[in-house]
Amino acid sequence: MHLRPCRFFIALWTAVLLTACFQADDQDSSVGSVAPGSTSEFTVDLSIGDSSEAAGLLSQILAFAVDSRGRIIVSDPKERTVRMFDSAGSLVRTLGREGAGPAEFRRVNGIRVDARDNIYLYDPRQQRLLIFDSAGVAVSTLSVGGYSFGGHWDGGLDQQGRLVDQQVRSSPAVETFVRRRDLKSDAEEWFPYGRCKVDSPVIEHPYGMLGVPYGAEELQWIDITRGGTWCASTRDSVLYFTAFGARSHSDSLVVSLTRAPISALERDSAIARMKRQVPDGFDISSLVSQIPETKPALRMLNRDDDGTLWLLSHEADGDVITAFNEQTRSATRHLIVGGTVDSWMFFVRSGKLWFLSKSPDGLPIIQRASLQPHDRDM
Repeated sequence: MHLRPCRFFIALWTAVLLTACFQADDQDSSVGSVAPGSTSEFTVDLSIGDSSEAAGLLSQILAFAVDSRGRIIVSDPKERTVRMFDSAGSLVRTLGREGAGPAEFRRVNGIRVDARDNIYLYDPRQQRLLIFDSAGVAVSTLSVGGYSFGGHWDGGLDQQGRLVDQQVRSSPAVETFVRRRDLKSDAEEWFPYGRCKVDSPVIEHPYGMLGVPYGAEELQWIDITRGGTWCASTRDSVLYFTAFGARSHSDSLVVSLTRAPISALERDSAIARMKRQVPDGFDISSLVSQIPETKPALRMLNRDDDGTLWLLSHEADGDVITAFNEQTRSATRHLIVGGTVDSWMFFVRSGKLWFLSKSPDGLPIIQRASLQPHDRDM
């Protein structure tokens, strides 16, 4: 396995200030400080898809998961396959195939692995859950119903083995829910999805309007372990938690992040998109002046197999992942060295960070990073 060299050198380490807010339903919040933790780095030590047997096999990655042995299960919708690779990136086998029969799928947009390394493939187009054992042999195919599943599996399987996912109903109005379904009895519970109602900034012009490049977006995530949802504006630094069934948020985290500057390439890309949305000859200088100098830092939340809450952010000094201890209200910040996170898709398992990146040729690769502690204070 080829080790990818470090792509960038971190010359400056900026401190992160974190405070925690607690807010009960319909009550004023009270603020307390968060104890700082030591700093450390996650250093990339494995890349799959660019210089291994997996090279050329991964053309698009919609979902991936890792089992207890470090084997990687990857959904590639462009190739219409689900493949399993060993911990060194060598192909082990494929799981299922395209189709409508048992152990067959149309589009797998979510993969989960349980404590016994059983594999669950989430097929929203056929409203099914495909289950394979740890060897990749098909066990069963379950019909799970539903309305709309979104672009990826926001959810998973809780400790009781129930399916948790996002559902969207469009009548009488578009509403987003969290569904919890017992896979044995098919009994379901539905909860409103806690929202932050982020107003994405827009630029008005004589021919209509367009979204501000690198403006605010709403970050949402189902927290199965805690039993609720998180939401945030990528422009701000406050994350709100709403328990399943609650009317409003009951907890929040306030994080001070250093926003990353928009590069010249990113700015040129934004200008090109603007030009495509207005007639030829239209002076876009007034639109270009509204492109911000920095971009939102927040990217996504996730929990590891030990229950630790992790926050991914793109900041001025690089890609950063922060671990939160919700009992002590403390946090530890980690730089990701030797790789660049290319999407929201990341997770931590058995102390290893896994995330999606891109090769120099623009092809998707999966990278693994290991924790490298340093004896420094934040």
